[in-house]
Amino acid sequence: MHGIYVDGKLDHVFVWHYGDYPLPPFTMKAGETVSIESEWNFTDDAHAPDWSITAYGDGQKGSLHLTHDKGLKSHSWHPEKRQKHSV
Repeated sequence: MHGIYVDGKLDHVFVWHYGDYPLPPFTMKAGETVSIESEWNFTDDAHAPDWSITAYGDGQKGSLHLTHDKGLKSHSWHPEKRQKHSV
């Protein structure tokens, strides 16, 4: 299963098995910061090791700005090192 949590905006962790998973919409104010944590299970060959998180603005040019907490730019690709978890 995969999981995603939006700190301070949605009240629980959302989990699913396959495909995409649309979260309920939430609104942010200008300058507000939200932390999104995601965990992906690629141990099943049916899961392609490929993922993304998409955000939508209000349709006005320049209304949505995203900043990665480690300073990564959206036009670059930096694979995350796979971590082993005991069950």
